[in-house]
Amino acid sequence: EQARQRFSQHVIETLEREWQRAAADHLILAAPAKMLGVLRPQIKDGLAEAPRTDVAKTLTGIPLQDLPGHFEDVLKL
Repeated sequence: EQARQRFSQHVIETLEREWQRAAADHLILAAPAKMLGVLRPQIKDGLAEAPRTDVAKTLTGIPLQDLPGHFEDVLKL
């Protein structure tokens, strides 16, 4: 559980830093449902204000070139 908390904190810190630098207008947060449950309460400040779609999917092991197909429904928004 401690490792999950440390990892989720690292993810949030990275997201916050990259969101500030990016010219994006929407954030898609994809993770297994349990990890989304850990990440959501940690989202604060500017990242909390970002338009966001959460996708509860386990995508480990999916080849990089196949990832876009897993987001077609979200990308239509």
